[in-house]
This record gives sequence, C-alpha cells and structure tokens, in this order.
Amino acid sequence: GDLVPPEITVDSPVDGEIYPSKSVLFDIELSEEAEIEYNINGGSWKSICSSCDGYNNKKSLEEGVNDLVIKAEDEEGNTEYYELTIIIDSDDPSIKDFEPDSGFASGDFFVEFDEANPEELKIIYGTSNDMREYLFDVEDECEEDDDIYECNSFVDLSDFDGEEIIAYAEIEDIAGNFDDSSDEELLVDFSAPVIKSLDYEVDGKYVTFTLEIEDANFDEAEYYDNSASKPSWKSLCTKLTNGICEKKVTFTNDGTHGVDIQVFDDAGNVIGESVTF
Repeated sequence: GDLVPPEITVDSPVDGEIYPSKSVLFDIELSEEAEIEYNINGGSWKSICSSCDGYNNKKSLEEGVNDLVIKAEDEEGNTEYYELTIIIDSDDPSIKDFEPDSGFASGDFFVEFDEANPEELKIIYGTSNDMREYLFDVEDECEEDDDIYECNSFVDLSDFDGEEIIAYAEIEDIAGNFDDSSDEELLVDFSAPVIKSLDYEVDGKYVTFTLEIEDANFDEAEYYDNSASKPSWKSLCTKLTNGICEKKVTFTNDGTHGVDIQVFDDAGNVIGESVTF
C-alpha cells in the first residue's frame, strides 16, 4: 500500500508576510490527489478541497496574527502538514488628535492615533523651503490602551523662533497604510516671557504687585500664596498695559507670606519668581 504522504508546496500565502487585506490567495500544489484542510490559530479544521492535487483561490483570514496549518491527507490516510504565520493589517490607521492647534508652538507636540500595528509616527514641520521630520519613539513616547496611542514629545523649534511654520503628524502601519492629520499653521514662540522687574507694596492686608513683563504673546500672570490655608494658583493679569501687570491682592492672614509668581505666554512658555513679605 501507499505509505508516502503527499508533498505540499505553498506559493501563497508566504510565511512571515504582512497582508493589507483579510482576503488572501491560497496557492497550493500537492504531489498527489488528497483532501486539503486548514486551521487558524488552533481553531477547527476547515475544508479547502477534496480529491484535488492543488488549490488556487482566496480565503478570508483574521485581522492580526494568523498561525496557519495546512493539512493534506491522501486516500490511504497518509498525512502531511505545512505551518506558516502571516499578519493581516487591513484597517487603516487613524489620527484622532494633533496638538498644538491654537496658533502657537513652543516645541511640545501631542498626537493621538488608533492603530493595532503602528510602524512609524512622525511630525513633519517647517517652512516651505525648510521642511523637517521628527520621528517618535512609539515605545517610549506613547502610551497605548486598546490600540489607542497617546504620544507626547518635544521638538526643538529654536531655528524657527518668531516664524510661522506648518506642522502635521503622519502615521504608517506595518502594512504600509497611512494617515495624516490636517496641516496646522503655527507661530513659533520658543522664548519664555521675561520678568524685567517685580515690585510689591504692602499696605496692611493689601499687597499691590507691579510686574514689568516682556513677551509679544503674553497670556497670563498668576500667583500662589504658600501660606494660605488652601493654596491655589490665582490670576494676577490676563493682559498688559504698556508692558505692565498691576494688581492689588488681599491677604487675610497675618504673618510671613511666601508667594510664587509665574508668567505664561500663548505658546505655553513659562517663567517663575518668588517673593516673601
């Protein structure tokens, strides 16, 4: 009797390949007529054909890793197996959020995207005659939860300080699918505000703060009374008058007060000082 199992030649799918569609060509040849079956990831056996010496048609596989076993069994019960692993990545990546999108950039960027198999995430930025790329380290600069990645990084924009740039994010998955965020036009403000002078005048429980601040894109000055029963940041000024922020603040507690002051600009740059009175 026949004791030799069929020889299996598989031209497709190819072991280790990544396929951008769940519909994958099975191109199989046998050395003799047999029944061909397959299973995915240890699941139940599915018939491909019976009494055939080959097969050439598409089968639907699963998203992600597919550990495939192809089995050929001849009429005498002789059996041969062929094992391979492929990856299906049919879902396009999607960028959900890109920041900053408020008109200013200081170098801090945030990207959120949805993708099971990210290959490369980058920020493309610069001016029309000087475009550059920043490549994220997805493992170190991103946090992942159920295929949603949140990524934070700092890009040195000092060469573009005071200029307007275009910036956007681009994600590519292992199957070569892409997604881009929309272009953002951003004014680069790389310089922290300058507190040129900081004066205060104590009058009983009232203290008048006078700050001379230099920043073209001033946002807000705040103070923090470390001696308060429930300390919190409170606003001093949200606009400057001829470069001056002046505010009278009431301090109800007697005794020494250590007060921190910080000044922000629209790009998120910050400078801080402290006073005691």
